Amino acid sequence: MSTTTRTLAPITPRQLSWLQTLVVERDTTGLVTEALDRFTARQAHTLIDTLLARPRVAVLAPTTGALFDVAPDADIPAGYYAVSVPGDTQAVAFFQLDRPTEGRWAGRTFLSQLASDERYSVRGARRDVVMALIAEDIHEAGFRFGREIGRCCRCHRTLTDESSRAAGIGPDCAGRF
Repeated sequence: MSTTTRTLAPITPRQLSWLQTLVVERDTTGLVTEALDRFTARQAHTLIDTLLARPRVAVLAPTTGALFDVAPDADIPAGYYAVSVPGDTQAVAFFQLDRPTEGRWAGRTFLSQLASDERYSVRGARRDVVMALIAEDIHEAGFRFGREIGRCCRCHRTLTDESSRAAGIGPDCAGRF
């Protein structure tokens, strides 16, 4: 008689991203939402269903505590940013803000979270929170990305000069920023 060991599938990156969004925008009273990255895929699926059934909560601007309905993104330039998002499992999260100037999507704003070689769209209340965090200090959020990743926060080119790495932005982009 043989015994089979059943392994549980870990949470997928898409499930984790979706859960992080739902934790920010839904009522989580009485739910375990810590260490989401350690959930199994099945646990994540169950929690997603539970959160989708819960009511939305108002989103607070992280430092001011003020409520806002629309992301304060009008003055944030396209580029790369690093911020600490409350409730995230990582100390620092990395984002790309894109603002196409031509074509079908001209005039729109797109926010993506960077995770290794993957990009995940950030929407809803989580987008509002991230945009508010970036808006608090646009320059520092950009420079932090450059210092942490070693790539320019504007053009995403590798920073090869020691002073550029310390600043988080390349010399050409620094002259324009």
